[in-house]
Amino acid sequence: MPLSAPCSYTLRISILLRFVLDGCALVDKRSQENLKSLVWIGRPDWSRDQSAVSFGSLIVAAGALLLSLVIGVQNWNAAKSASDGSAQQLAEQKRANDINSDMLDRINQSALSGANPDPTDQTATPQSTGCSSGGTPIPVGWGPSRPIFTDTATPQYALFNSVRDNPHLGDERSFYAIKDASDVDGLWRKHVKVEKGHTYFIRIYVRNDAGDTRATATGTTVMANLPTCTGTSIASNAWIRSNDAFPNELWDGVSMLSDTLFNVAYVDGSAAVYNSGSSPFKLTSTDFLELEGQKIGSDSLDGVVRPGYGNVVYIVFEVRPQFAS
Repeated sequence: MPLSAPCSYTLRISILLRFVLDGCALVDKRSQENLKSLVWIGRPDWSRDQSAVSFGSLIVAAGALLLSLVIGVQNWNAAKSASDGSAQQLAEQKRANDINSDMLDRINQSALSGANPDPTDQTATPQSTGCSSGGTPIPVGWGPSRPIFTDTATPQYALFNSVRDNPHLGDERSFYAIKDASDVDGLWRKHVKVEKGHTYFIRIYVRNDAGDTRATATGTTVMANLPTCTGTSIASNAWIRSNDAFPNELWDGVSMLSDTLFNVAYVDGSAAVYNSGSSPFKLTSTDFLELEGQKIGSDSLDGVVRPGYGNVVYIVFEVRPQFAS
């Protein structure tokens, strides 16, 4: 049966190594005999010395061949390791895509998937909150200003929602979006005109964009505000915070608009977290509407969000506009 490349190299190296060691022993023995000739006879035995030199040259040549074989084995091992690493990377990418697809399938059951709306142009404006009665939507923007990447060139540190061409959702800066809950196939929007008797889904998308799989974000929380004021336009914002990400806080906003005065109420028990674990996690508290926020995570609600599409987190909840009449 033919030997594999590393086995063949190893066998040849073992034979040559034995040959070199035996040769060295023989040279040493002949050198000792020559030394005796010098001491007892008074002159060297040139024939023996020349034989030792010739044999020594052969040993040097064998040593060079041995070195080349060792280098060959090292190169073969390096090539094999690189090949194994590439295969492992492809397998991990496939696993992440499968997890993300499975998650999107589960979210589709609740009509909660779909692309993000385009972000507003107000890249560095402070988050807008509250109510107005001016008849136009309250301006809302994303922030803070931060490095923005593409899907093929991501940072090596933990950074949330900063890829402009996410193949699943589009621009991640627009991670907070709203749509009519009755419009199953409707688009997610930054501004929506609310109607009496309707409820609205609000979605928060969270992804750690790091290209380095070790760049995990810990202590990650999300928080959304729902103003209790009354107006014809109401703005709401969401924040993502983490101990390790840079920046450690970012936000995005949506606004609701009507021709008549209204306020907004959370639909009790509607909030859920979707991730790669055994989600959805139904949120029994309203911590996500409080200042401290709700812990989220890739597998559980432990605040740990790992990099990649296989570890994204969605938070969805429902709101109801309330009109005076």
